[in-house]
Amino acid sequence: MEKSSEALDNYNQALSIDTENETALLNKAIILERMGDYDEAKQILLSITQKNPEHSEAWFELAFCYDLLEE
Repeated sequence: MEKSSEALDNYNQALSIDTENETALLNKAIILERMGDYDEAKQILLSITQKNPEHSEAWFELAFCYDLLEE
């Protein structure tokens, strides 16, 4: 879990420089999923798919979140 927290810190730092960085947002959402924070991950993934409806990996991860949240 320590590496996940460190990775999350790094993605937050990257996003403080560029809040629209889709790669950093997607990876942050994936880390949050792994840490069990499905609600926050879902919100990030929804924002990615709204801005870029063609982002297939974000859609995949969003479906995964919905499944884990049983929504």
